[in-house]
Amino acid sequence: MRYIAEQIALSDVPDATHPVIEIYRIDRKQCAVFHTGAGRRINETLARAIATRIFWQIRANVQLTTDDNGFLLTLPTGKSMRDETWSKLLHAHDFERDLLAGLRSSHLLRNQFRYVANTGLLVLRRAGGKTLRRRALSWNSQRIFERIFASDRDFPLLRETLRTVTRDLLDAPGALTYLESIEHPVRLLHPKAASPFTFGIITSSFGDAVVLDDRSSMVEALHQRVQEVMERRAS
Repeated sequence: MRYIAEQIALSDVPDATHPVIEIYRIDRKQCAVFHTGAGRRINETLARAIATRIFWQIRANVQLTTDDNGFLLTLPTGKSMRDETWSKLLHAHDFERDLLAGLRSSHLLRNQFRYVANTGLLVLRRAGGKTLRRRALSWNSQRIFERIFASDRDFPLLRETLRTVTRDLLDAPGALTYLESIEHPVRLLHPKAASPFTFGIITSSFGDAVVLDDRSSMVEALHQRVQEVMERRAS
């Protein structure tokens, strides 16, 4: 109860049809945490599609971090967007197009194509009586992927790759259903400190460079900041 009360004191709590977007500055970079509570697979799907929409706005790549309750999008240094632009990103229009564009150059799609192409004997593990090295397999599959993607989106092995990525690894149907259920306008806030719901995803955004003890210290520092903000308000 105290955890949720602290979240409400600084920000707001999302529900099934009302996500919450929080805007921050971290290391001089503009960041946005999308609180959805929709689950990790849906959040990763949404993050990839929305990162594409942001790319078309600012013409720069976006760093994304996902967890069970939401996702974090970080813009490059020197790039920023207005609040009204952030709040209009969660919509269902052209969702599948934007998701596919976001997956187009991703390692997720390319690696999965290599597995499917191996199974379909499109990329051989052995050639000329020799076992190909992993780097050669990867290079062959990427060259084949590029040609097929550009010429025939209905090619069976490419179709199976897209199905596996968007339906099994991600959850494109669930993400689209979620976007269609959202009630607009989307709530967008600028908390005075990182809200409690963001602690896990912010510490995860630092990747393996932050060990377990460091993460615990970061969470303690973030929580201390929340308490300081609440104490100032109370006084």
